[in-house]
Amino acid sequence: MIKHFNAFISYKHAELDNKIAEAIVRDLEHFHIPGKIRKSTGIKKIERVFRDKDELPITSDLNETITQALENSDYLIVICSTNTKKSTWVEREIDTFLKNHSINNILTVLADGEPYDVIPKRLLSYEKKFTDEKGETHTEQVPYEPLSCDFRLPKRKARTEELPRLVAAIIGCSYDELINRQRQYKLRRMMTFFSLALALAIGFAGYMLYSNTLIHKNYIESLKNQSRYLANESGKKLDEGNRIEAMELALAALPGDSDKDRPVTAEAEKALTKASMAYVTLQGTNVSAAWNYDMPNTILDFDISKDKSYLAAYDNKSNIAIWDIATHKQILFDDEAESHVKKMVFTEDGKLLVLRGDSITAYDEKTGEKLWQDGELELYNAQHLFEAKTGNALLIDIDGTVHKYRISDGKETESFSISLEEDYVIDDCVISEDGKRLAFTTYNITSADDQESCLYEYNMDNGEMASVTLPAGHIEDMAYRDKYLFVSHVKGDEEKSVRLFQYHFVTKDTTDVYCFVPGTLEQKWMDTHYCTDISIKSGFVDLMNGNILYYKGNTESEWNVETGELTDSYDINDSIVSAMFNPEIKEPVFVSSEGYAVSKIELNGKKGLNETKYFTDDLIKAYGSRGYYTLCYDSNQIIYYGVSVCDEEWTPFEGGTTFNMSGNAYYMNDDMLFVFYPEGDCLVMDKYDLASKKYLGKSKVSNAAETFNKSVAGVYDNTMYIGEYLDSSFYLTKIDLATDKVEQELLGEGLYIGAPKCELVGDKLVYVNKKDNGDWILIVRDLSDNAMKETEYPCGQISDIYPFSEQGLVYVAGENDMIVDVNNNESIKVELPDEYGETEEVSFDDTAKAIAISDTKKILIYDKDRKLTGEIPCENQNLSAVYCFDNGNEGGILVAFYSDGSLYRYNSSTGEFIGKTDLSSNSLSASNTTIEYDESLQLLYVCHSGQMSIVQTSSWVETAYISDCLGHHEATDTYITCGYEKTSAEAKIGFFRHYTVEELIRKTKDILQGMEMSKDEKTIYGIE
Repeated sequence: MIKHFNAFISYKHAELDNKIAEAIVRDLEHFHIPGKIRKSTGIKKIERVFRDKDELPITSDLNETITQALENSDYLIVICSTNTKKSTWVEREIDTFLKNHSINNILTVLADGEPYDVIPKRLLSYEKKFTDEKGETHTEQVPYEPLSCDFRLPKRKARTEELPRLVAAIIGCSYDELINRQRQYKLRRMMTFFSLALALAIGFAGYMLYSNTLIHKNYIESLKNQSRYLANESGKKLDEGNRIEAMELALAALPGDSDKDRPVTAEAEKALTKASMAYVTLQGTNVSAAWNYDMPNTILDFDISKDKSYLAAYDNKSNIAIWDIATHKQILFDDEAESHVKKMVFTEDGKLLVLRGDSITAYDEKTGEKLWQDGELELYNAQHLFEAKTGNALLIDIDGTVHKYRISDGKETESFSISLEEDYVIDDCVISEDGKRLAFTTYNITSADDQESCLYEYNMDNGEMASVTLPAGHIEDMAYRDKYLFVSHVKGDEEKSVRLFQYHFVTKDTTDVYCFVPGTLEQKWMDTHYCTDISIKSGFVDLMNGNILYYKGNTESEWNVETGELTDSYDINDSIVSAMFNPEIKEPVFVSSEGYAVSKIELNGKKGLNETKYFTDDLIKAYGSRGYYTLCYDSNQIIYYGVSVCDEEWTPFEGGTTFNMSGNAYYMNDDMLFVFYPEGDCLVMDKYDLASKKYLGKSKVSNAAETFNKSVAGVYDNTMYIGEYLDSSFYLTKIDLATDKVEQELLGEGLYIGAPKCELVGDKLVYVNKKDNGDWILIVRDLSDNAMKETEYPCGQISDIYPFSEQGLVYVAGENDMIVDVNNNESIKVELPDEYGETEEVSFDDTAKAIAISDTKKILIYDKDRKLTGEIPCENQNLSAVYCFDNGNEGGILVAFYSDGSLYRYNSSTGEFIGKTDLSSNSLSASNTTIEYDESLQLLYVCHSGQMSIVQTSSWVETAYISDCLGHHEATDTYITCGYEKTSAEAKIGFFRHYTVEELIRKTKDILQGMEMSKDEKTIYGIE
């Protein structure tokens, strides 16, 4: 029999368990271990895994065989399912294995059911021995979470994501390292393939020029594919809040000094645009991931200095780091200490105190210099470190000994002991705001049963001590706030919401909140806080208005400090990880574990919560200071989310006035922008020159301030034409833009509702009117003829008109759809199918050879002879716009934009489907959408409800998305937007230049301030 096994599979012989056990054995023994990990671990492969069906010899003495295999196996893998509890052999095999191995060498595989139900109870805890101060040995059961792999997932996902957890444990490396090396191996294998192809092509280059060209094309294509992969990874990192790595990956996806052959892909341009936050205007708070502070290992805690200028953190390997927040420069990295970090505290005078198991150390927060260190005390039992207001630091041992250090030089100035009851030690403590009182709880180290909760307060001025006893259970939080001591307490018999792996047990948790008077610990009041979610963080917040707030789980409660009256409470709908008082809004602000910033709001007289998703998921800590510093579970980086994060190159128009994107109406042509808004009882307009980006002044438009009853027809010969319904009459308003002179012409009388149907088509004014007998007519007025020649077209009921100036056409939709040629005074009726509804979208191609119309149920395509050549169903989607144009490479294209952000494209002659692009722009509304094509740049501009998507038509990839955008000005190649200056509280009209790829690279490098990807990171992504 084989004397050694890498692992022993223990399972119940049932169909599901047999199947998973067989798959694990096969996959473990065939698992490819990357070369660098083979070199570091010395393990080339997992050679033997014991499974009774394959390994038992023909003998009746099965117990001896199994026992020998268990004794000679490095790891025990237990298949856990609803069948496991039916097996006595699994329990015996676990017990036998533990006689010679640690519980850490037992791994579990979830086959079905929930972890808490299927994992053997024997593996959820273990016995721990400890020796008390009398030298007596005690044993206690300690909760334990075995490494568990989830094979309830789909087969492929379980093999690629979960099986490596078993492999990593067996060969002795980290899971992340194994996954990264696997990814690197696969990427290198792919690149090796293309390199081999390239090498073969070069070998035949002298014989076949065609082969050489083909190989180069394949090489370029491989670079394109790698760029797309890197761009995709950049997007993932940005979604996770890792903006630094997102920018680095996006840069790596584009040509560089050492990578000039790499082509520019639209995906890489989009990734760099998003990561650099190009085209992002300042709107509201603009909270966004701005920087990442990395540590080598999992970060356990972080803190911000008193003046909010420095950030400090430590990880699970006891590395300490300090960063300058303004420059993001790391000014300290201390990895020399061997003893683990217990606590760190920023002091008022600019020092960072760090308590380790063997020393207390002071660093200068500005320089990172180690100022002093005391390593002479036995500090393994010291848990608490505070700054007192007297320039001292208090170090408190669990036995009640208090050491007072002078922060300036580290000299111990005083040492005294707090008298504790026999067998009791200090469990938790908090210092008063004046540094004179110490409140603490104790714990009986000789008893594991529920104990009475004892609260003590020690006066460090006179040595007096007060105490109060609470019911059996434990005290969770203590805080001195607003001249009182506040305590939260959980009774010992209360069930609590808990989390184990993917299993969540959620119940209604109750926590008693006490208010005590310092000095006497007289109870002033008590109330109960309730929550129904996992508690990640909890604590008290002074609301500065005579109220105190307590948060825990998913809820917060507020009480009047003096009376104990509950004044407010809210359910945040998620576990709270941070609660802070915001002095600007004079309200608390919460951060939840799923990344929401939550604040109170009052809308229409009703109070509620404003929840905004700013941060990444799985947060365990957040700190608000000129933004938010956040830490995720099991993460090695702190993500800083800044406020007012935007593209700093946005420029307001010279002399511009206030503009509200949601409240102002506007009109923009090739030369000017006009913004309409009420002023008193009148309607006025601001004028902007788009070429010079200057404000030109204000003009009066009408004596009626409303905009819903007006329609801007356009500008011709420096005169603006506006149709207006007023007092059941139809007026044409003409504004001389040079003199601001206003003339008004009565066009018709009768019942008019809504906005006038009035448009300019070249030098022709086209509008809908009624005759005296009530018949509808379309009138075309020639503005170039001083005689004001007009042509009338009877058309029945009209729902809308669609102008096409370049083609000289007007499409009339309504009772009888028709096309009017305003230059030749011709019209043609459009023949519509019987089941067709009312036309709502229209588009001609540049030469007017093809036309697309839609009733939002289907799109109809007509040729130059107005014959129906294709029908496209809209498939119950909310159609926003159709647009026809000639793309050159693909010929005639029809694009259909839907309000869910999808852009479909079809052949504009036949309606044949070509492809689809998902855009960032989306809205529930199906109106206010314009689509324009820039032939010179091969860009499609889709502007929907003020949100513009820029699509590269050579690849049909969205390369940029601009919010609050009024449009693109082709002459200056700029994007006209609404935004704020950081020094102003009023929004204005401004613009962005259209960035080239080179300019985007420059912007990104400026943000990174010289930071580059490390060699390890480059290796992971296959970057040379």
